[in-house]
Amino acid sequence: MEEQDSGAAIVGASTREDELERFRAAWREEVKRKKMPSSNAVRTATEVPPPDPTTGQVYWGPSTSSAQLDINLEKLPTKSPLAARTTSDTGRPLASTSRAVELYREAVECEQQGRLDDALALYRRSFKLDSNVDKAYYRIVAQEALPSQAAWPVPLLEAAQGGEPAVSETDNRTTQSVASLQQIIAAFEPRPITFGPEDERLPNPFGNLPDEIILHILTLLALHRDVSTIERFATINLKARFLGADSSIWRLICEDTYVPPQVKEDLSATMIASLYGYNYRHTFIHHPRVRLDGCYIAVCHYIRPGQSENAWVAIRHLITYHRLLRFFPDGTVVSLLTNEEKPLADMVHLLKPSIRIKGSQIGTWALEDSKRRLRIRNLRAPDPGGRTALKYEFAMDLTLTSARNMRWNKIEMQWYASVNVDTGEVQELPIKRERPFYFSKVRSYSI
Repeated sequence: MEEQDSGAAIVGASTREDELERFRAAWREEVKRKKMPSSNAVRTATEVPPPDPTTGQVYWGPSTSSAQLDINLEKLPTKSPLAARTTSDTGRPLASTSRAVELYREAVECEQQGRLDDALALYRRSFKLDSNVDKAYYRIVAQEALPSQAAWPVPLLEAAQGGEPAVSETDNRTTQSVASLQQIIAAFEPRPITFGPEDERLPNPFGNLPDEIILHILTLLALHRDVSTIERFATINLKARFLGADSSIWRLICEDTYVPPQVKEDLSATMIASLYGYNYRHTFIHHPRVRLDGCYIAVCHYIRPGQSENAWVAIRHLITYHRLLRFFPDGTVVSLLTNEEKPLADMVHLLKPSIRIKGSQIGTWALEDSKRRLRIRNLRAPDPGGRTALKYEFAMDLTLTSARNMRWNKIEMQWYASVNVDTGEVQELPIKRERPFYFSKVRSYSI
């Protein structure tokens, strides 16, 4: 039994060796066949058979291995399916494609004139004639934008006429692409930047207004710190954006904004603008500043236990209160603590240095722009009746940040303490219930 098993193992090993030897012989034969040049295996570009006019593909006869066909496929004069369908045998566009392009051109003109219904109908008619009419239209527009072929370089002219460009094999094709792109860009004429009328049938007196007068009007708005009006004007068109971004306008705004207590006394608007490449508009947008055209509001909540006659029922009260802060250019800050019984729309108009209501406090503020740290000090209740000064005052440290796609509209409380006026003792207060302040613009506030 053991002899039979050993004999079968020997036969199997010899069979595998025979198969391996046959595979090696076949592989050597294949390598020799690849190295041997064959006149029938390699075809030159002149021997390429003509493509089929219906399919646009070249028929090479029976299928062969990749080793027998060493052909440069980039030189094959084949047509893309789109070109084969949109052009006839003579190279001219088909009648349906030409008509579709004309309808598409009329639809574009109607859309530019605001006749959307007519444009939609023409678009539908053009796409019914040719589903790829948009590509054909933009190809024709690009050809019209190019200068005449007489001004082209000789290699590009030969390439446009279907011949081989007279360049060496080592030249990169991107040279031709870059040259063509430069010619297309040079063909575009610069369009004048003007104030166009909304309706071309109506006169446009604003377009005849000199730029100097418009800049003078924007300068007056800048002196009144009416930044929102300047930015709304800049959204009209491209010329309004250019005029609204004039450096002289935003320099006035920055010089009027970045003064103490917004910055330290040894800093100026020009020194700050140097950090932003002397772009005063970017300086006003990106450099920290406390907004003075509104107030910062924090909505705070806490839960207070209530009393119940039933021992099995636990009553909890949700208490909501608001903390408001308004900053003034002279360094004065007004704080107001109020509950939800009084509407905020009425309370924001009371935030003035002359405020004398319960929960109000008046103090001073300063901004450290390097750390965006906002310090509020000497925060104390006003003395309405001429009484002696109060015993305690309060202090806050806050951080100025941005949120909700706006700039410098969020203040987070970092530290809150009470200070004994007589002894100077500082007692830190918990800020667990405090919430961030968010800016709300008030139109009645004048800076």
